[in-house]
This record gives sequence, C-alpha cells and structure tokens, in this order.
Amino acid sequence: MELSNFLDPSAKKINNITTIGLIDIKNLENRFFKDPDFLKEMLSNYVITSNNCLEEMKLAARNQNPSILANSCHKLLGSTLNFSSGYIARYLEDIEFNAREEKKIIVSVEELNKLEETIKMLQDQISELANSWSE
Repeated sequence: MELSNFLDPSAKKINNITTIGLIDIKNLENRFFKDPDFLKEMLSNYVITSNNCLEEMKLAARNQNPSILANSCHKLLGSTLNFSSGYIARYLEDIEFNAREEKKIIVSVEELNKLEETIKMLQDQISELANSWSE
C-alpha cells in the first residue's frame, strides 16, 4: 500500500507553513495557542514515541509479525492523533486494521521509511507553528 494514496493534493500556505493534510492548524490553535511551550513538550515526546514505534514497525514488517506491527501502529496512531487526523492517521488505521484483524502485513519497510519521512515533516511543521506562537 502506498502512502501517496493518502496524500491530500490541495496544499495551502498558512503563516509560512505548507499544509498538505499533515496538521490541523485550527485544532492545534484551539488547544495550544495560549501555551506553545506545552505544545513543544508534547512534540518532544511525540518525536521519541514515533521513532520507537517506527523502528518496531519496521522490525515487525521484516519479521512478518502482524501482532507487534498492530500494537506499535496503534501506539503511533494515538500519538499522531494529538496533532493530525489527516491522511497519516488514516494510513496508520489501515495498517493496524489489516495487521490486527486480518493478520496481514500490507506495508513494506520501504513504505515505512516513507512514512517516517512524512512524520518528520509533520514534526517540523508543528515545531514551526509552536515557534511562531512563542514570538
């Protein structure tokens, strides 16, 4: 399954941040505008969680272990939903469902590497947004 199937083709510029379905600026603004330091703290935790989960997911995909893939994917999904309910979340939901319910691994390590790059873009956009609110 390709991550590109979940990409939002309509990219917009908002406050120098290009959004392509990565972040929900309105939701983040409602939750964190008055406390950008808390957003930065959550982002710091998300970086650690996402790195760990992605490594576990890659190992599970290599070893064809749908149970570990589903659990790591579920954890990453929960963390991601703090910042985005867009295509990354839908992609993770699909991976988790297939691993947990169908006992199928529908994602390759290469696709997980692409997901990792996309999550890093998400993290960069959140960081840029938090920094702009701190000014």
